[in-house]
Amino acid sequence: MASSARQEQLCMAKHFGEAELYDDMLNSMTKLISELSQTEEVTEEESRLMIIACKNVLGVRRNSWRTIFSIEQEEVDDNATHAKWAKEYRCKIESEINEICIGVLKLLDDKLLVGTKCSGESKVTYLKMKGDCYRYLAEGKVGDEKKQIAECALNAYKSAQDIAYAELSPLHPTYLLVAVSFSIFYYEILNMYDRACSVAQQAYDEGMTELVELEIDGGSCKDEDVIFQILRLLTDNLNMWKFDRQKQEMGYMW
Repeated sequence: MASSARQEQLCMAKHFGEAELYDDMLNSMTKLISELSQTEEVTEEESRLMIIACKNVLGVRRNSWRTIFSIEQEEVDDNATHAKWAKEYRCKIESEINEICIGVLKLLDDKLLVGTKCSGESKVTYLKMKGDCYRYLAEGKVGDEKKQIAECALNAYKSAQDIAYAELSPLHPTYLLVAVSFSIFYYEILNMYDRACSVAQQAYDEGMTELVELEIDGGSCKDEDVIFQILRLLTDNLNMWKFDRQKQEMGYMW
């Protein structure tokens, strides 16, 4: 790809991001990365912008999906017209999520995960993203199709976890984010409560142990605010899952 064209796409992606036009931002970064030759490596900035665009594009749609799904469930017995509308719109959003995830997965497999200069941290990030995309695809599926997609997500998360264990500190934000996504996958997709809690609790305990040791030695950690936010997210998820389990158990008692 010509350096001038590459710089132009990068500049446009930045402007789209500033304007919060994340669909256009994702399109620009997809075009840039997909047109790189086999000898051209994705830069750290390009990778960062790609991840930001992907996170926002999918995040907005997944929030919309959850809202529409709730409306559909509420209206199914009260207003058939509203329920029908909600179902149609939910399916539309699902289709958009599927299309985006498939495109990102292709980019990951064809470009981002094959670079010879891809660092351990980058590989963990890309594999986590791969697992996330398969997890999002699995959310709207049932039966064997869901099982097959979930297996792909599981493999991606396991690979990300293995590299994170080997190359990253338990306090590294990427290390912790893998645990967040992996534990959510176990809880929401595989319905494995104990395993979800184990993954989240282990990451939290390891991170806190490392943090205490760092403080004892008089050191400080980079990205401290981000790290505490992720640690809080792990504990919030654990508390929510335990509360849900308690409600289920109380329901069985009655």
